[in-house]
Amino acid sequence: MNKNSSFVFIKSKVMMQNLKKINHILLKKNTYLFYLQKKGQHIYGSDFKLTKHIIEALIKVRPYITNNAGEARKEKLNIEKGVFILGNSMVGKTSLMYLIKGLFLFPQQYQIRSCYEIESMVLKYGEIYLSNLLKKQNWCFDDFGSRFNSKHIEIMKILLYHLCNQTNARSHHVICKLTKQEIILLYGNEFYQSILNNFNVITIEKHEKNSKKNMYLP
Repeated sequence: MNKNSSFVFIKSKVMMQNLKKINHILLKKNTYLFYLQKKGQHIYGSDFKLTKHIIEALIKVRPYITNNAGEARKEKLNIEKGVFILGNSMVGKTSLMYLIKGLFLFPQQYQIRSCYEIESMVLKYGEIYLSNLLKKQNWCFDDFGSRFNSKHIEIMKILLYHLCNQTNARSHHVICKLTKQEIILLYGNEFYQSILNNFNVITIEKHEKNSKKNMYLP
């Protein structure tokens, strides 16, 4: 067996081990939530606690992560689309995407990047920066629409255009603190319709008051 064959064999073995581990985690709801609770404590500290609204969102996206089209449809999710997370500040949108990102199989794994950085890089290098960026790997864009100036709005429109014209629409995701009404007001109804056509829109809402000590958001 040559070096290349050995490398492929080892890589395949590691991928199979990871797949078994992920399948075990996702198999039962309690195992899934227990794992994410522990992961949250590892990332954000021992006081981290999954809140009710985050648990609801985690349960909703579980069949999406496993590519279970039938179960995903019950949650009104399309496994062929990415996710577009809506919710006010400090409800756990970014935490949600950090917690679940390690459970996706290799083709759907993503990295999280702030739209503040995207705006800065597009202003510096132009629209070609986005084209090149989206070719490299899958992304989850955080802080989408968080600024209200005309330049940011224009760049977010360009970003959405590029995301909607990707061959594999499922590969990319967005985190946005605007409401549906705010998106329509700032970007227009056609813009929001493009989001609906190309993403699974998931809104995270608090159902009870949470003290700051229970919310650890990046």
